[in-house]
Parts: sequence; C-alpha cells; structure tokens
Amino acid sequence: MHTSQLYSDENILNLRNSRACGKLLTEIENIDPTRLSASAQVDLLSTLQKLQSFLQHLVDQVTVAISGTEEKIAQSLWDGADDPAREEVAAALRMSVGNAQVRIDVARTLATSLPHTQEALKYGEISPEHARFIAQDLDSAIRSGFDPKDIEEIELAVLSFAEHHTPRQVSNRVRYLIAQHNPELFAEKVSEELQHRRVEFFEEKNGMMEIHIFVNSVEGQAIKQAIEAGARMKSAREVSSRESERIPVSGATQVEIDRRIDNRRADAAVEIATHFLSAIDGEYVPQGIKTTVNVTVDLETLLGLQNNPAKLDDGTVIPAFLVRELSNDSQWKRFVTNH
Repeated sequence: MHTSQLYSDENILNLRNSRACGKLLTEIENIDPTRLSASAQVDLLSTLQKLQSFLQHLVDQVTVAISGTEEKIAQSLWDGADDPAREEVAAALRMSVGNAQVRIDVARTLATSLPHTQEALKYGEISPEHARFIAQDLDSAIRSGFDPKDIEEIELAVLSFAEHHTPRQVSNRVRYLIAQHNPELFAEKVSEELQHRRVEFFEEKNGMMEIHIFVNSVEGQAIKQAIEAGARMKSAREVSSRESERIPVSGATQVEIDRRIDNRRADAAVEIATHFLSAIDGEYVPQGIKTTVNVTVDLETLLGLQNNPAKLDDGTVIPAFLVRELSNDSQWKRFVTNH
C-alpha cells in the first residue's frame, strides 16, 4: 500500500471497523501515529483497544488450558485450590498470586458460562475491563443456581448496554438485573453482608492512621455527603480568610489542587468526629440519618407489595427491605414512576 493511502483517514477508519485478529495487528504495527490527522489518531486508538481485547481473549484461552475449566481440589490442608496453576499463571504474567487467581476465575467463567461475552471480547466489541466485571458479577448468580436461560438473558442485555457505558456502569447494571430476576436472593446476600459491617483502623508510619469503613450504601452516601459538605465549608472559610487578609492566591497544579481537596475531606471527617464528641451530654440517642439520598423505587415495593430492587442515583443497587427501613426515618420530597 502506498504511504499516502496507509496514513489516510479512510484507511484508518476501515481498520477500526475491521474485526480484531492477528492480521489487523500486522497491518497497524508500523503506522506512525504522529503522521495521522487528529481524527485518525483517535480511530487508531480505538483499533488498538479492540486488539487489546482480542489479545486478552487469547490470554484467557491459554489460562484456562493451564488451570482447567474446574477448580482443582487441594491435595492437603496446607495447600489451596488451584495452587499449582495459580503459581504458573502468576509467574508467566508477572503478577501476584491473588491477581492470578482473579484471572483464572474470570477466564473460567467466560469459557464455561458466558459464550456471548467471550465472543464480544474476542472481536473487540467490549474491553477486557467490561468482560472482567461482567464475569465477576454474573459468577455469583451462576454459583447460586440461576437458570442458565436467565443468565443468558442478563448477559445479552448487559452486552447491549455496554457499548456506550463504562465498566463500572456495566457492573451496576449486571447487579441490578440479577437483583431484578431474584430479589429474594439479592436481599439475602445483602443481609449477610450487613453482618460484616465494621470500621478498621490501621496504624501507618510517621504518626498517621488509615481508617476503613464498611457499611451499607445508604449509610455510606450519608457519610460521603457529610464529609463533602464539611470540606466545602472548610474551603469557603479558607477563601474568606485569604480575602480578609489580602493574601494572593498562588497558582497550583492539578495534582496540588486534588491533594488539597483530599486534605479538606480528611480534615472534615476529623472535625465531624470532634464535634460529635464535644456535643455528647449524657447518654447519646441516635437521631437517624439526616441527609438527602436519591432513591429510585417502584411504589409497590415501597408499600411492601413487591420486593423489587431499588437504585441510588450513582447506580448502586439496594434491596427492598433497606429502602423500606430508610423510608421509616425519612421525609420523602417526591417520587416519579414510569411504566
């Protein structure tokens, strides 16, 4: 092919629209992206993403060949399932054994239970991240004994949804569809998770501490909103202080700006805790969650006639019983239903 044709927008667009395969990789490996137009550079990037999916499909095939389609039984009390295969995959892909086990589990699920997702990955129609989220989220439903026809229905619906959505949005969609198909099982799993809610404290070097909180999504939203509100107030106070003292605002990089935001959130969390301690007078009586949380739920579920899952505004899926608990301690501003 003549150089002018090789670097033409039309040729790069044709490559982008081609199915991912080894031949496609050969055709683009010698293309210099700096010689392409701006639109062709974007098309080339999309083509490379498609090839990345194709290569990940090949990696998954080899991974399943090494590990087998079923989990290996441990040979002794000191061994774990899949130990030999996990070690080999970890060494070959230069990753931790934990990440190698994730790769094995995803590759197995795609190979044995999700043929449409496997095919979409092979031809570059979804990214490796999309495939991983779909496999991991559907694996729990598969292990719970979902009807294979229901699994296929959810899989096809999610693949159609994935085209214009991020992996995280796709993951939320998978969980919502699973919950919709079997709301009782979803509520049971959430109830089990609620038994593990906790706060963990980790001493760090240089006099620092890291804190992890594991609570349900509604309570998590309340904590997030409280911290964000505190951070905004702290930011406003700093601006007011600079203006009153006529301190010039120095330029800052985006990294520095992001760090300041994180600092303010941390300061806000500490301030909320210290205010709480100073406000305690005698026995503390919890007042419930006083915050604004947007929930999408059908009226029948709210009234206890159905147990369909609900969604928070960020796409997080929550079970019916949690919505009803929330409604008992909330003031509803409005709700809109759509059939």
